[in-house]
Amino acid sequence: MKIANREDGTHIKGTKKFLTDGWTTSGFRFAIVPTEEQATRLEQAFGCERKVYNEYIAGLYEYLEGPPLQDAQRISGG
Repeated sequence: MKIANREDGTHIKGTKKFLTDGWTTSGFRFAIVPTEEQATRLEQAFGCERKVYNEYIAGLYEYLEGPPLQDAQRISGG
């Protein structure tokens, strides 16, 4: 077995696993070039996702920093 290396023999950062002889590591890089309309829609979609995530985190912090729940409140959910 050998450690994951590039074809020139240099170590690939972040790969400390051993590879079986005959195995190689490789990857692909892709780039997208959206049209103006596609870029706008992507920004809206990711903006909405980020907004929902931020609202969830804010609620989580509010819950965690709030007063501790009594046992009866934990059971009944109220």
